[in-house]
Amino acid sequence: MLEFVQGSFLSAFPNTMKADQFVDKLDQQAGGVLSADERAQLIAMLGATPADLSKRAAVLRKVAEDPRSESERVQSSVCVDAVFWLPPSKSKRFA
Repeated sequence: MLEFVQGSFLSAFPNTMKADQFVDKLDQQAGGVLSADERAQLIAMLGATPADLSKRAAVLRKVAEDPRSESERVQSSVCVDAVFWLPPSKSKRFA
């Protein structure tokens, strides 16, 4: 799984993405579920440090857990990505 995150996920969501780019791409992958207010909140969560892994994981989780996501497959896929993006000390919540 680490290979996936370091390869495929980082290729699709590089650390160089700006906060709005990251959120917009996640929203697109989930089927356009975010309202303008939700989008703004997630961009604000990333703030000036959109490459911060903890912040990215939190944003991923919010989008993945949105009940309006396009499908369970999308939710599961994004959720798995979020778990592996969490720093080790925080990943225990999913054990």
